[in-house]
Amino acid sequence: MGTVVKLRSSRGLTMRRQAKEEEEEEKDSPLERDVEIQLPEVEPFSSVSAPLIVLAELGPQRDAATIEHMVSISSTLVEQRQDVDVHFIPPFMSSHKLHTANTSKFLQVRTNHCYCIERERVGEEVGMGGERRGSL
Repeated sequence: MGTVVKLRSSRGLTMRRQAKEEEEEEKDSPLERDVEIQLPEVEPFSSVSAPLIVLAELGPQRDAATIEHMVSISSTLVEQRQDVDVHFIPPFMSSHKLHTANTSKFLQVRTNHCYCIERERVGEEVGMGGERRGSL
């Protein structure tokens, strides 16, 4: 029998263990702030990994700064709890502006990519017609 590791996240961060194909009931389990993971027995000086599914609430922001959450790790093997900072980058930013022309009102909504993993574009804007402006 292996060791049980307890993970507790900060407010706004939920997680669960990623289910394997044969564990059908775990795929529908809810995301929670407190997770207990049963690790298998391993040899000394070896490592083991446990894939997690993590969901972070990003909330309203004015800039593309990272959102920081904390995960506390505790186990029976380690006497002291270890806190780990986890940083998330928002996928895009949006802003809006209300324009007036005579008696008409127009709402302009702009979305900006903050970070794109495939192409690593930063600061690109997408206009109303789908046209792209900005720099790479």
